[in-house]
Amino acid sequence: MLAPLSRISRIRTIMKIKSINQELSDKRKVAFRTEPQIDAPVFEQIRRLLQQSLVLKGVGVELTEGCLVVIHPAFTPELARNVNDLLNAAENAVRLAREDARKRAELEQTEKNNAIQSASSAFGVPVE
Repeated sequence: MLAPLSRISRIRTIMKIKSINQELSDKRKVAFRTEPQIDAPVFEQIRRLLQQSLVLKGVGVELTEGCLVVIHPAFTPELARNVNDLLNAAENAVRLAREDARKRAELEQTEKNNAIQSASSAFGVPVE
């Protein structure tokens, strides 16, 4: 389990490795297709979490043609488990940040509407 990732609450398994792109892979690099496909914010979060991870020290990642390319000399079940944990933690962190931004925007819109309605009532004029 990835120690630094345990700080992210409400983790759900939402990103899955669905296949390997043979053309982009070699003996030290394996290119994984994921569902959903990794976008730039998720990849940046993967890189941040990877830098903090003690269990994935020495593992490299690239994003090539929509595939997550994992760079490591040996692909073991433990590495697979840790990479899957990393993917889910990154996807969840980005999803939660997007949810928080959406909620903040909704709250700001509600506050704006309340202020406008208050002014409308106080001045006795309609809102156009």
